[in-house]
Amino acid sequence: DETKTKDMAERRRVIEESGSDIVVSVHMNWFDDPDVSGPLVLYMVGSVLGEQLGDAIQVSLNEALEPSSVGSARSANDLYILKSGMQPVVIMECGYLSNPEEEEKLNQDDYQRKIARAACEGIVSYFAAAYN
Repeated sequence: DETKTKDMAERRRVIEESGSDIVVSVHMNWFDDPDVSGPLVLYMVGSVLGEQLGDAIQVSLNEALEPSSVGSARSANDLYILKSGMQPVVIMECGYLSNPEEEEKLNQDDYQRKIARAACEGIVSYFAAAYN
């Protein structure tokens, strides 16, 4: 829809003009099967640094949130945000709003802080590995 298109264009503009070293775009996931749950990090196909960043954040999310099924970061090539900017860009899907139990957690302040802390730890891990 038009609102989403404008929102995504604005996100791309911010990414491209930011001068940032990395981009972590935060989202909530949705899937037809309400049993699907857990965090998921996506990176652009062929982006070595994006893959390293995605893996670092995914590992940290898995450790902190202890999802019922542990996932790994995945590549994608058809997502608008991943095609933005020259820096490593990842999409961090915090969980599935289509899963009632996870939606309840995602609405809790302490769970949101846990996600943010895990993302931060993953980012720190990425930069530590990059500079060692």
